[in-house]
Amino acid sequence: VSEAERITNELKESYAEIQSEIVNSQSAQIEQLTASHNEELARVRSEMEVSRSEAIAHITEQLATSHAKDIQNLKTELQAFASLELERGQADAEQQRVSEAERITNELKESYAEIQSEIVNSQSAQIEQLTASHNEELARVR
Repeated sequence: VSEAERITNELKESYAEIQSEIVNSQSAQIEQLTASHNEELARVRSEMEVSRSEAIAHITEQLATSHAKDIQNLKTELQAFASLELERGQADAEQQRVSEAERITNELKESYAEIQSEIVNSQSAQIEQLTASHNEELARVR
């Protein structure tokens, strides 16, 4: 084997060893990067889960607070409306009571006037009869 072939073979072997080392080194780096990447993904997922849980809890709290305020506002409005309706109902009932009392009073006044008129008419008729009877008696006595 000539010197050139020997050097060529040594270079080929050296090149093969360097390639093997490079491949091994790259494989190790890839494994390290993959492990590092997986760890980072796990950390980010964990942080996202915590962050998501905190966000959900915060939003839930805000919604509960808002819901409680809305319920309180509706309750206040309902109480005000009920109070107003009660006052309206009481005013209507009072107006009906007053109207009914006035109607009955007017009926009683009319009835009293009719009775009074009947009594006056009856008394006038009695007076006329008594006067006629008295005049007859006076005429008979004379």
